Amino acid sequence: MESTVRVEMLDIYNHIDKVTAIIVANGSVGYEGIMHVFLTNDALSVWLKSMREAHSDVEFQYVEDTLGMAVNYVIWNDFMGLSLHGSIDSSLDVTKEDLSKLTDLVDSYAIMSRLNKGRVPIAEATMQLKNKYVFFAGTMPEEGSKMSQRNVVRNATFLRRSSNGETYESLAVYLTEDSARKACTEKTPIASCKLSELMQLWDGMYPVIIEPKRSFCVEFSPISLI
Repeated sequence: MESTVRVEMLDIYNHIDKVTAIIVANGSVGYEGIMHVFLTNDALSVWLKSMREAHSDVEFQYVEDTLGMAVNYVIWNDFMGLSLHGSIDSSLDVTKEDLSKLTDLVDSYAIMSRLNKGRVPIAEATMQLKNKYVFFAGTMPEEGSKMSQRNVVRNATFLRRSSNGETYESLAVYLTEDSARKACTEKTPIASCKLSELMQLWDGMYPVIIEPKRSFCVEFSPISLI
């Protein structure tokens, strides 16, 4: 298998939570070492009809999951790569090696998605995410900045939140630089560090919300991430 498109051209993150159809052959995900993922019903129907006629000894079915979970599954399991079907007569192929460039990103997404669906305990998700890199508005402090200062990271973005009738502020962070940039004004600087390191800067003063505008966003208490 060879890649027919650069992984950067697929813009996977902006479609990471799109529900797709994933081929299952004889009870196993994928077919002949490739994960086939369909973005449209028409492409799925035509492919299934053709394959069932050509390979009557194979039972073809499909399951639904997001594009991000499909990519993550390819990276962590025994596949040659992914074939992405967006139209009836063409597909885009990406090798596992090329998809591996997205390992940290899709792994973070998968953890957040499983947490939101109750498939992983929050303590386990916290341990898996705390050493992931995140992007956020602001400029990292110079060495020796006082922990008690609200603006440890200059120009950081806080979101006003409410819970149980109480209002509080949560620090907004993102999984990619592009995602952070879209949430900020054009001239706002973007910084990056491990999630646990960011919490240590404020000495656990603020909760953190990851990807606040996405369907898979999660919020953590600050102490749990230090």
